Amino acid sequence: MMNNNKILQNIISGPFWAIKCLFATILFMLLFTCAPSVFIKKEVRLPPAYALKAHQPFADTSQLTIPEHIGERSHGAKLTPRLVGSIFLWIAQKSSCHPYFPATIFGLIYLLSGVLVAYYITGDRIVGLFTGLLFSGLYASSACFSINWMPKPFDGIAIGLLGATLIAIQRLWLLPFMAFLSCWTDERSIVALCFIMLVILVWPSMAIGAKIQRGVLLAISVIAYGITRMIIANVLGWGSPDTSMIGINLILASSFFQLAAWSAFEGGWIILIYSIRMLVERKLYSRLLLTIANIALGLISSLLVLDLSRSTMFMFPLILAFIAILKDNDLKVQVLRGITGTSAAITLLAPNFEIISGIAVKWLPSYLVFLLLN
Repeated sequence: MMNNNKILQNIISGPFWAIKCLFATILFMLLFTCAPSVFIKKEVRLPPAYALKAHQPFADTSQLTIPEHIGERSHGAKLTPRLVGSIFLWIAQKSSCHPYFPATIFGLIYLLSGVLVAYYITGDRIVGLFTGLLFSGLYASSACFSINWMPKPFDGIAIGLLGATLIAIQRLWLLPFMAFLSCWTDERSIVALCFIMLVILVWPSMAIGAKIQRGVLLAISVIAYGITRMIIANVLGWGSPDTSMIGINLILASSFFQLAAWSAFEGGWIILIYSIRMLVERKLYSRLLLTIANIALGLISSLLVLDLSRSTMFMFPLILAFIAILKDNDLKVQVLRGITGTSAAITLLAPNFEIISGIAVKWLPSYLVFLLLN
C-alpha cells in the first residue's frame, strides 16, 4: 500500500504533474482498451468520401453514397461540412502520415481535458488523475482508434476539440474559438456544447456573471457556425444536408437504449448516481431536472442516428458536470477520490461490449496483448 501511495504521489507532484498524469492515462489506455490501428495497421483503405476529403477538403461528397460496405454508405452525405477533420486528413495525406494520426493527437487532448478540468473543478490532483483514467477507459468507444478496422478519422478530432473547449473554460479568449472549430468538425458537437454549458452552470465558486458570459460566448460560437456554414455552402455549391438517417427506425433504436446508456458513461454511472442522490437529498430539484434533461438529450440524439458507440462519446462532458455537482455540495475529497477512482477502474476493466454487442466481429485486444500474440 505504501508503494502504491508513493507511486501516486510521484505522479501528481511537481510542476509537470499534468503531463505525468497524461502519460499514465495513455499507458492504461494501451493496456486495457482496444488496440490503435495507427500503430498496428499501416495501410488503411479509406471509404470513398474520406478518400475524396483527403485530397479535396472542401469537396461536396453528398453523391458518394454507394461504396461497397453497407456501413459506409452514409459517409458521403454527412462528411461534406466537416471541414476541420477534412483539413487535418488532407494534412496527414500530404505529409504521408497515417490517416488516423490527427485523431490520435486530438485524442490526447481529450484525455488531458479529463485531468485538467477535474482538477480545475475540485482543486485535487488525484481526482484529476482518476478522471483522466476514466476518460481513457471510454477512449475505446471514441473512434480515435478504428473499430473493426473501419476508419473513422474525424471523431477523435471532434472530441479533442471539445476537450480543448472544456479546458478553455478557464481561458475566456480561447473558449469561443474552440467551440466554433468543434462545430465545424462534427455537428454533434452542438449537442455536446449544451453539456459543456451544464458544466459551466454547476461549476463551483464561479460567479453568476462569469457563467452568463461563458454561456453567451458558446451561443455566439454556434450562431457563427450556422452563418458561416450557410455562406460557405452557397459559395461552394454544397448540396442540402442528408437527414434521411435521422429517426429512420425508432423502434429498432429503442432496443439499443441500455447499450447507449452504458456506453455513454460506463463506470461514470457511479458518479452520476451519487450526484443525483445528493441533489435529491439537498432538494435541489431544478438542478436535478436540468441534469436529467441533459442525459436524456444525449441518449435521444444518439438513438436517432443509430450510431451508438460514437454518438454517446459526445456525452463525456457530463461526467465533469457530475463531478462539479459533487464538489459544489461539499463532498469530502476522500469520498470524491473513492468515487472517481472506482468509476475509472470499472471503465478501464469493462470489456467495452458496446463495440462488439450484436456484431459478429473479432474484438481488438489491448496493444500489449496484440504484441504478445504476434
